[in-house]
Amino acid sequence: MDLGKAKRQAFYRGFWSGLAAPVDLFSQVDLPEARAARTRVKSPLLGAAEALRSDWVKIGKDMDNAIKTYDRSIRN
Repeated sequence: MDLGKAKRQAFYRGFWSGLAAPVDLFSQVDLPEARAARTRVKSPLLGAAEALRSDWVKIGKDMDNAIKTYDRSIRN
């Protein structure tokens, strides 16, 4: 490996990158207009307390299933 050549290449890359920096800094790119995304938000059918309760019931069932699966895996 020629370290002199590597140093020279690093210098050239840094030099040209340094010359391009002001162009990048002061250039302006006109981007196309983006359409606004429109989504409809449905109102919940349940109240907040009932929705929270049902979420915890689902979490509890998932925890029970995970524990049963782990229990079966260590017994076999």
